[in-house]
Amino acid sequence: MFLMNTIFSRLIPNSLASLVFLLLIFSNAYAEETSQFHLNASQTIVYCDITPSFNQKDIIQTLQEGTSVLFSWHISIEHIQPYWLNKSVADIPFNRQVIPDLLTQQWTLNDSLTDIPTYTLSISQAVEFLSHIHQFPIIDKSLLAPHNAYLITVSLNIKKGHRDHGWWHDIWHGEYHIASSILNLP
Repeated sequence: MFLMNTIFSRLIPNSLASLVFLLLIFSNAYAEETSQFHLNASQTIVYCDITPSFNQKDIIQTLQEGTSVLFSWHISIEHIQPYWLNKSVADIPFNRQVIPDLLTQQWTLNDSLTDIPTYTLSISQAVEFLSHIHQFPIIDKSLLAPHNAYLITVSLNIKKGHRDHGWWHDIWHGEYHIASSILNLP
């Protein structure tokens, strides 16, 4: 009896500590419910519109202080397979970054997909560039099998500044799941 009490007295605190640690790691993996995600599969290419929920005032203040902001987007497409793991069809990572120039009150907009910087004098346009994805082409429908269902998931990671934080920063401030949708092809 003493042996059982000793085992349980050590096992329960260790299990609780592990559970609390896992909850802390994955607590920021869920976004607020006000994110918007729309798919348009009426053409030969599937397009999406994404508007995440985030603290816009915090981003504006960060930019006005002269710190750059990077939105790392990740869109994944998986073929839903009953009785088995989903099969990955496509992964689309891309970044959008705004770099402020406080001297000229100009904002440099960098998109990793085009790699062509653009400039604006409006901070609201800079924040919209970061956070609103309009008519973004996801995948050509000819690459998807008919009469199948596909899970499309969007994640976002917001980074402030140029500093390389290290591996622990990615654990505590990893990607936020923005939205997901199922695409059923006829």
